[in-house]
Amino acid sequence: MLAPVLAQAQPSICVETSKSATPNGKPAVALLVNGLLVVRLAKPEGDLSPQRRISIVAARLTEAYREGHTN
Repeated sequence: MLAPVLAQAQPSICVETSKSATPNGKPAVALLVNGLLVVRLAKPEGDLSPQRRISIVAARLTEAYREGHTN
């Protein structure tokens, strides 16, 4: 008789960006982690658009999460 095998789900993270709006209706870009709003940006900073800034944050957050789960 074989012993039952326990399956354990691997922890994961879902980082995504989407078009959004500020509370007063101005166009913005949102960063969501596992479906929850983390930050919303509407203004450029230096040479970076809000979309580019959010994309950089999303990539760094995903990388940091993966590194933390492979060590």
